[in-house]
Amino acid sequence: MTAKILVTGGAGFIGSEIVKQLSAHDEYEIRVLDALTKQIHGNNPEKSYLFQSIKDCCDFIRGDVRDFTTVQKALEGVDVVLHLAAETGTGQSMYMINQYNEVNVMGLSNIFQALSLKGESNTIRKVILSSSRSVYGEGEYQCPNCGVVYPRGRKTKDMMQGDFTMHCDKCNTALTLMPTTEDSKTTPNSLYAFTKLSQEMMIQTMCPAMDIDYTIFRFQNVYGAGQSLKNPYTGILSVVPERLRTLDHGRPWRDDQFAACRVS
Repeated sequence: MTAKILVTGGAGFIGSEIVKQLSAHDEYEIRVLDALTKQIHGNNPEKSYLFQSIKDCCDFIRGDVRDFTTVQKALEGVDVVLHLAAETGTGQSMYMINQYNEVNVMGLSNIFQALSLKGESNTIRKVILSSSRSVYGEGEYQCPNCGVVYPRGRKTKDMMQGDFTMHCDKCNTALTLMPTTEDSKTTPNSLYAFTKLSQEMMIQTMCPAMDIDYTIFRFQNVYGAGQSLKNPYTGILSVVPERLRTLDHGRPWRDDQFAACRVS
């Protein structure tokens, strides 16, 4: 039996790779909803590497998750929703506040609103969310005085003096980094992280109420082929090596050193 999967944001860096892998299996029918934004796909989005890599692998709908009518159309006959469509980048989120809330929070809200209107005709069996490790904020630390703590962040005055050590918010003692696990406290310290945690909570509330299974993935730093080396807000694991190879005493690095990095 064929399962119809809707991948929102399916022309993005992560989404396009998922679409290509899913399309290799005959039991999946893939539909993609993506806005092909300039920041990801450039001035000619339909000629971008990412879009070109998936355009023949799926039923493609160019549209925005903020458009309720488009979302309703995209959900028709779908069995599984893989939701990746989102504004990304922690720094950018701190000044593009409405944009991040509208896309990340209201975009997912549109999906659930559309599902609620379908009633018994709803065919969705599962929702899978692409969330982020950023929901943990700075993560888990050990304070010699206060025990396990979750600091809000480094202080500007300390960094200006060359001190990048994390300090306890309560006693200002230097902290020791601890492993951050799935059970660690969520302490988002950017609007992006807040919207991703909001998505998680919406899914954890609405899916059980609608008798829909769900899975949430909190990705760390993802990298690979097709990742943009020009986007200043994402892809640090690819951007930094790309910058380094131009600083290696004027000697360009070999192409095979960057086989995992391709400009989109």
